[in-house]
Amino acid sequence: MTTVYTARKISPMLAAADMEETVAFYHDILRFTPTMKSAEYAIVERDGQTIHFMKAASEEVMRCVRGHTEIYIEVANIASLWEHVKTFKDRHKIRDLFDRDYGMTEFHIGDPNGCLVFVGEPTRGTRKMLVASAGIVGRFDTRALFTALDEQRRSRGMSWQQAASEVGVSPSTMTRTKLGGRLEVDGMLAMVRWVGRTVESFTRRGVIRRRT
Repeated sequence: MTTVYTARKISPMLAAADMEETVAFYHDILRFTPTMKSAEYAIVERDGQTIHFMKAASEEVMRCVRGHTEIYIEVANIASLWEHVKTFKDRHKIRDLFDRDYGMTEFHIGDPNGCLVFVGEPTRGTRKMLVASAGIVGRFDTRALFTALDEQRRSRGMSWQQAASEVGVSPSTMTRTKLGGRLEVDGMLAMVRWVGRTVESFTRRGVIRRRT
């Protein structure tokens, strides 16, 4: 039986160590407006989009969350927001505005709870990567990359957190390679370099038939 419904909105629910500090971050830096705020729960909103925050039950919960949570906020007129956000570089860990290979212009900022916030907008005149020739493409084996990452990490006696810090990605970016699926290009290349391999060594050849 087919279930028909309309998904109206998806709102992340994030753990917070300090509710006042968290709400202030999203209001002062990313210009969200608090619509509900208490010691245990808060909601911020901008242009109909909301983010929910729950007070973490303990510091142990926050240790599990920090460095393992990411959200993506797609915006319009990112240049204007960036002019504001970059003034906070002395107080927060921020990656400057840059273009991604997959056609987005982004900056990244860490919130007070260790959540990495990606802010992006489609790049003007998006450049498409050439990944096919005469209908023959390489299918990247993400699970094989996970195996190589895990072997490298174990051989060096490193935690996922330590490995991710060295690679320059979040721990969750590394560990979710175990699930397979697509990866963003910059992160994939950084992980491949870290294990001392080439992209081709993780590629399975296959044929995709183009639609006509």
